[in-house]
Amino acid sequence: MNDIVQLDERTIAKIAAGEVVERPASVVKELVENSIDAGATSVAVEVMGGGVDEIRVIDNGRGMQPSEVEIAVQRHTTSKISSFDDLSTVLTLGFRGEALASIAAVSIMEITSRMHDDGSTGTWTKLEGGKIAGHKEIGATPGTGIWVRKLFYNTPARRKFLKSAEVELEHVKDIVNRLAFGRPDIRFRLISNGVPILDAPPTPDLLERIAQIWSARTAKRMMPVDHGSGGVRVVGLTGEPDLTRSNGKMVMTFVNGRYVRSRNLLDTIKRAYRPMLMRNRFPVCVIDIRTEPTTVDINIHPTKMEVKFSREKEVLEAMTAAIVSAIGSVPRIPEYKEITSSTPASPGPAPVEEEPATPSSGPREGGVQTTLGTTRTSRMIPGERLPPLRPVGQLLNTYILCEGNDGLYIIDQHAAHERVMLARLQERMAAGMRSQELLSPVLVELEREHGLWLLEHQQSLSKLGFALEPFGETDFLIRSIPPELSGKDVGPIMTEMVEELMSTHGHRGRDRPEELDSLAEAVLSSVACHSAIRANEPLTIERMERLIIEMNSLDQPFACAHGRPTVVKMTAAEIEKLFKRRA
Repeated sequence: MNDIVQLDERTIAKIAAGEVVERPASVVKELVENSIDAGATSVAVEVMGGGVDEIRVIDNGRGMQPSEVEIAVQRHTTSKISSFDDLSTVLTLGFRGEALASIAAVSIMEITSRMHDDGSTGTWTKLEGGKIAGHKEIGATPGTGIWVRKLFYNTPARRKFLKSAEVELEHVKDIVNRLAFGRPDIRFRLISNGVPILDAPPTPDLLERIAQIWSARTAKRMMPVDHGSGGVRVVGLTGEPDLTRSNGKMVMTFVNGRYVRSRNLLDTIKRAYRPMLMRNRFPVCVIDIRTEPTTVDINIHPTKMEVKFSREKEVLEAMTAAIVSAIGSVPRIPEYKEITSSTPASPGPAPVEEEPATPSSGPREGGVQTTLGTTRTSRMIPGERLPPLRPVGQLLNTYILCEGNDGLYIIDQHAAHERVMLARLQERMAAGMRSQELLSPVLVELEREHGLWLLEHQQSLSKLGFALEPFGETDFLIRSIPPELSGKDVGPIMTEMVEELMSTHGHRGRDRPEELDSLAEAVLSSVACHSAIRANEPLTIERMERLIIEMNSLDQPFACAHGRPTVVKMTAAEIEKLFKRRA
């Protein structure tokens, strides 16, 4: 081992740059945040080669005096704070005084800046590897323009880890979009290789900003969020439950106007959407948490994109209440045209594979003589959560066809009953979960990692009706089960459930209350799924009617435990179009 030595300033600067400047998008973020803090009403970002070759950020903000430019490019120089105490109340996006110095250390940088009241004369400064290589007065427009070239030119090891220009551009676009959502009152422009990518004029309306950046179609499906609790207020817009994406890129969370990344916030938003959110899908939202700056620590990461709340529980509860209130106000049944016009996207594997529904090939028991056969005339079930419906038959022994006053309603019998069973299980858990002892214990043989996981969570599962006894190193005896699984083949069900729970929950936070609640919810969902009516199961008219009555008793009967719709509507108008009765 070498002797301990003091690092030289050049090495220190490059290490510091590595903490702040990860890729071109990091440069764009820091420079645009400076523009916003400088009071700019218009910010233009121009990149070449995804930002690897060139980045320009031009604003019409306050500008800098000639003497300020030379100070601004030094480490730990800032106009945002002046003492340690200011960190607890800072509301600007930047404050660390590292950005310009860190970017300049790994690039060739040129800065042009002019104060609004300095006539037509501004200042031009050039830096190479963090060292000033030129400085003079020039004619300039008010504001600041920063030109960054040859990023990581003097740190080739860092440069080789950059992705293609296309990938880096996507990261730049993502950063600009986030900043634009945080400040809809500012005009944002993004130009790549001379081609305009984004031009979002200033607007006082967040909904209009969503239309500018995402689409007008998405904006139409957003709902207002505004909820206050204690010292926390949650505002913004969130999407309808069936407006989802395959990743979380369109979940935008802000704290006092600052974009932040938080696993806890993301998990809280997803939980608020359950059970309407399909597995492996993410909602769409732009949410700002407004709270006293003293309750938020924004100085835990150099990029300032992670925060810590002193009253995190209150914040998460307010977030949950805000989302639930917004989406709970618009319970709705998806229409056929909405589903067929949407871009297909895989929601991920279903928790239980069922045999596909198959057409009827002749008479069946239970009076179902054909796919629409019935034993008696059905009755109209009065509407509560669902509209008034009259079941007219069963399609493919999987879908219940119902006549409504305004069209045809198609109920997925498994998804609908799964939702009913989940509600029952949740009620029983609140009252104290019951178990049913098996006449003979069932042996479950598990892979080693699955057995170890089950051993860790054995106590949690016992509270949900499963009495398990270790039998060897990784095998278990099932002695009791929730009554809903009575008569089922519980061995394969337990094996599949453990595999699924381990993949979704792993070993993270098993002692935290919110993680235990999430695990319990997942277990109940799995039990509900396995105990529900199956696809390809013939039903009598009486059973169809009873299922509709059970759905009407629920607060939220529109999606199963895994987020799939339980009922779809085909309006009379849509049916008439299919038969060319109307244009």
